[in-house]
Amino acid sequence: MLILASIIVTIFVVCLGTWVMKVRNDLIINMKSFQNDSSDGVNYSSVPASSSSSLDDLLSSGSSVLGVSSDDSPSYVAPTPYPVMTLVPIPSIVIPTSVPSTSSSSSCSGKPNADNSQAYVSSKTSLVNNAVTITVDLLDCNNNHVGDDDLKITLSNDDSSARVNGSSLPVTIKAQSGKASFSVNSQNVVTDTFIITDTNNSFTVTTPGYHNPSVTFSNNSSGNTNCSTAAGVPNSWYSDVYISSVTGTSARFTVDIRDCSKNAVSSDTLSISLSSGDSSAQVDGNNLPYSINVQNGEVGFTVTTQNAATDTFVIQDTTSSFTVTDTNNQNPSITFSGPTAPAPTVTPTPVSPTAPTTAPSEAPTSGPTNVPTPIPIISS
Repeated sequence: MLILASIIVTIFVVCLGTWVMKVRNDLIINMKSFQNDSSDGVNYSSVPASSSSSLDDLLSSGSSVLGVSSDDSPSYVAPTPYPVMTLVPIPSIVIPTSVPSTSSSSSCSGKPNADNSQAYVSSKTSLVNNAVTITVDLLDCNNNHVGDDDLKITLSNDDSSARVNGSSLPVTIKAQSGKASFSVNSQNVVTDTFIITDTNNSFTVTTPGYHNPSVTFSNNSSGNTNCSTAAGVPNSWYSDVYISSVTGTSARFTVDIRDCSKNAVSSDTLSISLSSGDSSAQVDGNNLPYSINVQNGEVGFTVTTQNAATDTFVIQDTTSSFTVTDTNNQNPSITFSGPTAPAPTVTPTPVSPTAPTTAPSEAPTSGPTNVPTPIPIISS
């Protein structure tokens, strides 16, 4: 398609250039013809009417009235036309009507190969003496199950207790129509990695991602290789201490003792001591170090102090010989701010009594009304 598009664009550009050149040639030819016609034409209307002899005399006199003599007048030379480009015929383009088939060749069909064949593990972790199933799919390039090939199973690590279908390794099994499965087991706490080789076609069958299948065997149901003790046995990996209800002078601790199956177990004894901080800190009113007993895998206690300090505690399971830490695998630590100082008592300031400021009432300013006017008495 890219080649076809390039050819079409090229043809368009050539045609456009040819058309432009042709228009340019025609324009130049028309302009030259117009100039020649204008210079050679004579306006006979400006010649006064007279006898033919006068005109003949004027022409034969050799006068320069007309600007040039008849002998010196140049002959007209027609312009040479520009060559006209002719279009070259475009070769016909044949567009294929069908796309070549990209399907796999028949040589890879019916033959298993390493890229398509896969191995799957039913569980990557298991308890010791608990078998895990590994399934093998032998696939060709079209992802079809093919072949009754022989599969040789070996171990990449050292584990003398490892078994395949109950037999010691190496073990050879036979696929049926491209499918096979087998069980693996071990009596040791170990990670076993198995190598599955198709001996007929000389390739290794791997899991998705091209890894050899592996299984981790342990003594606990969590499958954690860091926790390898048996069920019901206290272990430091899942045993933790938690802190809650923190105040300025006290904090509440809770300790859970668990086994590798995360179950609360034991009635162990815990020894609580101070690693750093305030030596006056106490556990349930007792000086440190102090020992308490765990009941059904859990115990709680309160730490108190009267001083501002950062106290770090060590909790040792003396029965099972391990240290109980927090969920970050650290010894528990608390910063106490100390007792809060009582607020000062505010004594109210007595207010002295003040004399009343009542002004005496004013006497009435209005005088007696209706006073009689004395009448003079005249004696006779």
